[in-house]
Amino acid sequence: MSNCFYGQLGMDKRLRDIVIAGSHDAGITEGGGNAKTQSQNIYHQAMSGVRFFDLRIHARAIGGGRARLSAYHAGGGIIKGKKTVELEGSGETVKVTRSKLTVGTWGMGLKGMLEQAKQFVTNYKSEFLIFKFDKCSNWSLIADYCIDYLGDTIFVDQGDINRRTLQDLKGKVIVLFSEKGFAETGHLTYYAARGIKKWRNVYDKENGPKAYDSRFDGLQYSGKGGTTLNPIKMKWTMKGKIKDNEKTQLKRMKPMIEANGVMSHSSDVLGMMYWTSTGYFENIQKRNTKMWEGANVDRMKGLWEGGLYDSIRERSEHNRIKRTNYASGPQLKAFIPNIIMMDFANDTQCTIVYDLNTIASTALVDMLAGHEDD
Repeated sequence: MSNCFYGQLGMDKRLRDIVIAGSHDAGITEGGGNAKTQSQNIYHQAMSGVRFFDLRIHARAIGGGRARLSAYHAGGGIIKGKKTVELEGSGETVKVTRSKLTVGTWGMGLKGMLEQAKQFVTNYKSEFLIFKFDKCSNWSLIADYCIDYLGDTIFVDQGDINRRTLQDLKGKVIVLFSEKGFAETGHLTYYAARGIKKWRNVYDKENGPKAYDSRFDGLQYSGKGGTTLNPIKMKWTMKGKIKDNEKTQLKRMKPMIEANGVMSHSSDVLGMMYWTSTGYFENIQKRNTKMWEGANVDRMKGLWEGGLYDSIRERSEHNRIKRTNYASGPQLKAFIPNIIMMDFANDTQCTIVYDLNTIASTALVDMLAGHEDD
């Protein structure tokens, strides 16, 4: 168990002001070395310090005319078909889109993950969790599960989540659907009133960052994972994979950093940075262990600090903040990488991320001065 409890940072902190650990493919605790991405269940990931969970859900046949809503990890090869089945956990016979994976693996069931999330925020009332759903099928069934199994711990207040304080979020699980998935529920007003929110990625490779919408009912972030799957380009080395990820993440942070001083509310966007290196041909856990060792941890911290520094510089140049004045500190915390996505989340990795929050206002000024002296 780590000591990564975010209530300790101050309940007046806004979500956009803090740095949290995110679990990439959070439900995949099964499968081979090139598919399994986590080793702990949701409750224990939360105990380690994870607050943001990336989930992909399909209906999995479990025999006897039954199906289970489960996490999955697949790069392709998904065969879908409609079938009337008894859905595990609902006690009802419903028509679902059932999926069969030809490549990849299944993970934990949605029912169990929701029950563990509820247990965590009930036990630790100053804390919160965020469930982000993407690339799913059966969206209305997923929504019903979230509402039923989270009960009074689902966050129902409407509006912009990025600027919510930890006081607002405490004891709650925030449920986020992709905008497309939310639309597919078919009952927008009903689900919105019961805690089904939306997420929106403002990152746009072709046209630059999308404008932040302060009226959006949900969470807005900027960031994207993914490294090349070409082993020749990587020269078959772990070092090549890490360098590729580092280069990719820096490139994807740059548009938001450059927009920081000129785009309205850009500092309210949550930055998302991936320190992961999943692929089809190599053992994910072995690569992950290397990424969180010694010099590579320093590379991650350097990437994070570099993004923060460049963001501060862009904002201060546009807004004429005096960077040598400690009173400027609170204003300096502009667009930052708020969510660090990881595989095989554990106490050590989450503590490294949690400790990034110790960069106080004076430390931000010192960091900037240090960079300018280089």
